[in-house]
This record gives sequence, structure tokens and C-alpha cells, in this order.
Amino acid sequence: MYRVILLSIFFCMPIFAEDSAAADTKSEAKERFYFTFRHNDNDKYFTGWMDPRAFISRFYVTHNFDWEDALMSRNPAAYDAWDFDGAAALMYGRVATELYIFRMKSFGIGVGAAVDIPLVARKQPATLNLYNVMGQIAAFIDVYLPYQMKLRITPMFHESVHIADGYRGDNSDFGIISYEFAALELYKYYKGFTFYGGVEATYSAPSERVLAFRGHLGFDYRYNIWREINFITGINMAMLYDKTLTRHPEAEGWHPAVNFGVGIEFDRLITAFKMSFQRGFESVTYHYAQMQAGLEVAVFY
Repeated sequence: MYRVILLSIFFCMPIFAEDSAAADTKSEAKERFYFTFRHNDNDKYFTGWMDPRAFISRFYVTHNFDWEDALMSRNPAAYDAWDFDGAAALMYGRVATELYIFRMKSFGIGVGAAVDIPLVARKQPATLNLYNVMGQIAAFIDVYLPYQMKLRITPMFHESVHIADGYRGDNSDFGIISYEFAALELYKYYKGFTFYGGVEATYSAPSERVLAFRGHLGFDYRYNIWREINFITGINMAMLYDKTLTRHPEAEGWHPAVNFGVGIEFDRLITAFKMSFQRGFESVTYHYAQMQAGLEVAVFY
């Protein structure tokens, strides 16, 4: 079922339309649209660039300051355990987009989909190893409010390894991921700033990744340099709460997460220096906080 939905999202031919709004009326769309991707002159101002939940395609080449504690200290005898011998770089790929099924001036209904792909590059032999590919899919309703504001209601956000057909890591850990949550987010654009915040609560978690609640705040700031070229900076701060875990008590309770970036935006493409402190993206390292820094390329589509 998930494969059918993903194929529908990525291969459906959109009906392209003109950009939906001018720079001074970013929260309004001119007409009615069906099956359209993001309208760049409008929608990027109502998307949290540094929000790791956002459906933005990314490629993050990073130095992980916590490799030894978060990744290499795991049980080396575990089946298919992480192996970082000869590792040269840690990279995260994310292929993601949003598709509006129906969109008007005041509201829109759409779906989002993403696949997260952690990679390890090695010097000798020169290879790329793939770990813990996970998929996400969500259904959302956008309500465009006065004063350049947008409310996003997400009744269903599903994340699991089953969407991406597999994982690699310790089966006895958090290797198998599957859960659903609902979310509510509010965005406000004001003179180059995008302020946003939201909450999410899990209502189904059959796997052992038992994130119960997440609250986050953030902002992006864009300063126009020339035409479609902007200086951009942004930060996202979050607090996450996990239910009691029997195997990993260190993952219980509240945990912070911070993502910060500064770079240059070329229309839909952003090249930036990024720093992050959060749990691992890989399911088997979810219960370890990690400090990372590196170069990220993001694309809004």
C-alpha cells in the first residue's frame, strides 16, 4: 500500500501554474490548483528550513563528533552491526517533496513523502555503505490566514522502515521503526523572517521507537542579495519526550534537539553550513544524542 502511495506522489504529473503570490502577499494563492508541487515564491516562506520534519530534499556531508559514543560503542558482536573501520565521511541523503491534491486561496489539502538515506563513505576500499533507510508519508491540511500566516494540520504522519523496504543494524535495538503521530504547526512571515512552531503527539507506536511528544520553535531569515539570490540563516529548537524504555533507560524522558544553518539561497537551492545536536536519524542510533557539523545542500520542490 505504501509503495502505491509513494509512486503516486513522485510520478503523478502535476498541473504547473504560475507562482502563487508576490513577495508582499506570500500567504495568498491567486487561483484554484490541482496536483501541484510547491509554489516557490510563496511556500518556501511557510516551511521551516531547519526543521528536520520538513519535506525538503537534503544532502548533508557531516562530521559526527560523537561517532565513538553514539555509533562505534555498540555491541560489535550484534548481527550486521555498524562498522566504521576506514570511514572517511558520514552523509545523510533525504529525498522529499509535497504535493497539493487540491489548493485554493484560503486552504489546501496535500500529501508529503520522504526517504531518509544514511551513508558511510570509506577510503579503502572506496565504497559507500547504506544504513537504515527509512520512509515517511503524511497527509495535511493548510489553512491560509490573514496577516501572512499559515496553519498546518497533519492528522496522519507515518514513519517506518517498511516504506523504504529495510534497515541495517542491530535487530535487538531500534532497528525496526513504525509509528504514527498527529501535528499542528503555525507559520508567520514578517519582513524577511519566517517564524514557526508546533507540537506533535504519537497515537500509534507498535515499534520500540516510542517518541510520545515533540514541541518545536524556529525561524528563518532571508536577506536579498540580487534577484533570486538570498542570504539565509535559520534555527530549529525542539524538546522531545520518550515513553519508558526497558532496554535503553538513557532514552527516557525529555531530550533537546537543535539545528542551525547559514548559507546562500539560489531560488530553490540552498547551500549552507549546518550544525545539529539531536538523536540519530538512523533507527539503531535513535537513543544517542549526536553533535554534527558540515555542509548541506537543500532543494525546495
